[in-house]
Amino acid sequence: MKAGKEGPMRKNFPAAFKQDLKKISKDAAKEQSDEIFNVKTEDAKRRNDLLAEGIKKRMKALQDQIEKNKKMGLDFSQQMKQLSKLEDELQNVKKPN
Repeated sequence: MKAGKEGPMRKNFPAAFKQDLKKISKDAAKEQSDEIFNVKTEDAKRRNDLLAEGIKKRMKALQDQIEKNKKMGLDFSQQMKQLSKLEDELQNVKKPN
């Protein structure tokens, strides 16, 4: 086995080095874009979950405040408006697929 200028592997196994580089690069680019898409989707889901969790906590605090105002006989119309807005926000939180 005599080595050529490309090296012994290329000389002795030339078929192993005959690959379609365009196809390889397209496959690698597609795989990388799929991975990026998955990471972005997971990140969007996580952000939406955190946003929804924060809205639910604010809604719970407003509900508690409304109950206290009801017991004390105070006006709670402002808190009801805020609660309604938060419910709308919670409905509008987009859930990525």
